Amino acid sequence: MDPKVKEFLESKHQEEQSEKEKLLIRFGLYYEDESNNETKDYVVSTEGIAYVNNKQKKKIPCKVSNEEYEEILKYSQKHVEYEYKSNASGIIVIVLGYLSIILGVIAGISIGHNEGWIIALSSVFSGLLMIVFGRISTTLTDILNRINKM
Repeated sequence: MDPKVKEFLESKHQEEQSEKEKLLIRFGLYYEDESNNETKDYVVSTEGIAYVNNKQKKKIPCKVSNEEYEEILKYSQKHVEYEYKSNASGIIVIVLGYLSIILGVIAGISIGHNEGWIIALSSVFSGLLMIVFGRISTTLTDILNRINKM
């Protein structure tokens, strides 16, 4: 076999094995390596001295046969229908913000004088805050829907 072909096939086999291990770990099919307990750090607390393991435990995927892996792969590739979430509360907050601005300005104009301007400006400010929070809420819901749709 040509050395380049052999090198290519080995690299593809390693990529496939890596993907297999990642999938098994993602589904929780792994063991944690307990051999990292030799290195400990001292942490002083009010109760005294406590030993804390500073290293993260390594995740070792379970050994599975090709048939088992194919079965697991079937479940990982199942397309789960995602229910689109609407954001009624965000839309309601936006509508209330616009209503606050409109009604506050109308009330401020009808009252007149200095008190009317205070009412109008405070309603515009509070209405804009409600609109901003409503927009943030709807934007975050849209982002969530796009992520879950993938």
